[in-house]
Amino acid sequence: MRKVIIAFIAIGIIILIMSNIRITLPIIVSASIPSLSEVVNVTPGLKLIISDTNGSLALIPIKGYSAFINMVDYLSPIFVFVGIIISIALLVIKKNQKIDISDPLFFGILLMLIISLIFAFPIPTQVYLSEGSLTKTILIGINAYVGFSSIMYLISTVLLVMSTWLYREQTIMENLYSDIDQLMSMTVMLKSEEETEQSESNEEGQ
Repeated sequence: MRKVIIAFIAIGIIILIMSNIRITLPIIVSASIPSLSEVVNVTPGLKLIISDTNGSLALIPIKGYSAFINMVDYLSPIFVFVGIIISIALLVIKKNQKIDISDPLFFGILLMLIISLIFAFPIPTQVYLSEGSLTKTILIGINAYVGFSSIMYLISTVLLVMSTWLYREQTIMENLYSDIDQLMSMTVMLKSEEETEQSESNEEGQ
């Protein structure tokens, strides 16, 4: 449990850093278009100013046309910070508690955590540029999905808390059933001994 929570905290710190910056990396540029200056929609929450002057390609990210996604991207560091605080609190409170690795919920939580980490990094995105009859494509890497990544991270930490609580409740119920079984076994043994003693006394009386 302790190692899992430490991994959550470490990944949360990485996502927190990535959610505060925008990284744009040109990967594949087919050909330069002289004096190009164009604004393209990469995602609803992100536009990109692409300019090519004398063979020098510049990529400048700006806000997209969706106010909701812009707000989510703006609040993404807060979402991640809350998730990190939850993870730290869980580390302090539940550091000695075991967790059921075979639980499907735990597998889903780890999958969400991995997805949130992947989408925090620059994702290869193809962008189409046109100038007159010319159409060019460039492949860029940009971390345009930090809002989605931060929400996934926060949800995964909340589900981790629920998973530890459910595992604790399951352990309590299993211990309770074990105690009931022991009590029933003791009752059967006592009743059997009582019947044996009673039959022996009847035989002695005869």
